Amino acid sequence: MRSNSNYLLNKDTVGKPRPHTHNLPAFGHTYGCPNKPDPVGVGGLTKEWVATSSSQQKRKANDKNYMKLNMLATKHKATTCKEQYNLRKKIDVRIPEPAS
Repeated sequence: MRSNSNYLLNKDTVGKPRPHTHNLPAFGHTYGCPNKPDPVGVGGLTKEWVATSSSQQKRKANDKNYMKLNMLATKHKATTCKEQYNLRKKIDVRIPEPAS
């Protein structure tokens, strides 16, 4: 006689689900890891909310001007990564600091 504990060997009848091969846990059982409570909470988070700053303020002084570098790369026909890398080593285009 065959064991009914192997799900793949159980025969199913048409129109009905296959019989269970293992027992399910009790009704109140929860799977997975329980959520850890956040010490700050939503109220504390909204009280200390900092408005975002524009990307112009985040920009470092004399960052590379990638738009200009890309235009120069097409002008010099640098199409591969290696060609663009070598071009950017030769040509250094920076964003000018804003005049104050």
